[in-house]
Amino acid sequence: MKIKSYLAILVLIALIGGSGVRYLLSQGFDSVTHSTQVHADIVLWQKDFQRIMLDAPQYLVAADLVIGSGETYLSVGTLKKGTNVIHDIEYLIQTNVLLQDITPLKEIIEYAADINRYIQQVSDMPLSEGEYDSRYDFLNNLLVLYEPTAEKFADKVRSVGADIAVQVEANFTQLTQQKKNMYWYSLFIQSCFTLLVLSCWFWIYRKILQPITALRQSVEHFEYGGVFMPIQQGPKEIIQLSHSFSELADSLFFQASHDPLTKLFNRRAFNRSMGRFLDDLQETDDSHCLCFIDLDHFKTINDTCGHAAGDELLSLIAQLLESHVRASDLVARLGGDEFALLLYQCPLSRAQQVAESIRQAIQKFDYVWQGDTQGNRSM
Repeated sequence: MKIKSYLAILVLIALIGGSGVRYLLSQGFDSVTHSTQVHADIVLWQKDFQRIMLDAPQYLVAADLVIGSGETYLSVGTLKKGTNVIHDIEYLIQTNVLLQDITPLKEIIEYAADINRYIQQVSDMPLSEGEYDSRYDFLNNLLVLYEPTAEKFADKVRSVGADIAVQVEANFTQLTQQKKNMYWYSLFIQSCFTLLVLSCWFWIYRKILQPITALRQSVEHFEYGGVFMPIQQGPKEIIQLSHSFSELADSLFFQASHDPLTKLFNRRAFNRSMGRFLDDLQETDDSHCLCFIDLDHFKTINDTCGHAAGDELLSLIAQLLESHVRASDLVARLGGDEFALLLYQCPLSRAQQVAESIRQAIQKFDYVWQGDTQGNRSM
């Protein structure tokens, strides 16, 4: 897979991960925002009921004066105050955002309506002085009916107020816990996204950066004389680059260690091999042999037929030398018409046989250059 494919996958993962984080966090924050708004509406609703709780004692005091004393001049204001309480309760029922059971509110309305009816009865009483006793008796009888109703009204208002306070406190506690949960939820989502980013970074490092690092290290190792190790796994471009560099390294190594004409090892490679052979002699009892070859009359061929003929002759001699030694032996051109053989783990007697067979092969070698036979010369 190419690098751009890895980068496209990385960008796609980042976009999907970022969108997912944004969606999840927005859902969570929207939920908290909604709960906060609901709690604010509940608090405002509670404030409206608290205002009713403040008006209720004033309403009852006025009602006590009207019914207890029969003073009708207070009845109009008291009736208006009671009507306002009823309307406020009805509005709370319509805008209820807290109570699951609105029966207590309806009961408050019924009690307030009964109290207003008692006050209206006082307001409708005749004012003649001759009926004082009957008026007194009427107020006493009405007061007997009013007091339990007023007590129930006051108790119900206090009870509903206390119940609302408990539920508001519970809602606030729930909202606080929801905010805490949202904090940990957002922290978890961000941690997951961070883990995703780190996983993507590790994936990119393993797929792209690690092969690039390995390629750089292999190049540095080759610069210091080591063997270049091509990259086998990674993006297609890096593998192609590694293979191209491997071919270049092999070509450079071959050029640095081989003679360009005969393709034999050159003097530098020969010297390195000699050093290894000498080190091996110090550690083992093996015997190795060195043969030096110098072609006689090679200058005559160069002068007679030209350098092209001499170069071709050297290439043919190189092939002849390689055909007379083993694959483990080393054949090198030291320069000009000088060659050398390193015979690995070869006794001296065997080395002498090899050298003699090479000498005879060269002596019998017939070389023809454009119709001019150069064989049967002593070389």
